Amino acid sequence: MEKPIITTNSVGCKEVVENEKNGFLVPIKNSAALANAMIKMIELPYEKRLKMGKYGREKAIREFDERIVINKYLKIIEELMS
Repeated sequence: MEKPIITTNSVGCKEVVENEKNGFLVPIKNSAALANAMIKMIELPYEKRLKMGKYGREKAIREFDERIVINKYLKIIEELMS
């Protein structure tokens, strides 16, 4: 969708965001940090948000394409069966 992301710095979320490149990571259960990240995102120039979104889409394709994920699972299963 090419949208910048604000998410928590937790397993499963932090792997998707490179802080300041395609979004912002905030500490878990820190509403003040979340509010600050939201304000920061709103105040970014439109072009910067577009660039962050495009980078996020490229990262998703490069790292999380279903073929990549399936191959990683198959490799782990193969290693466990050996």
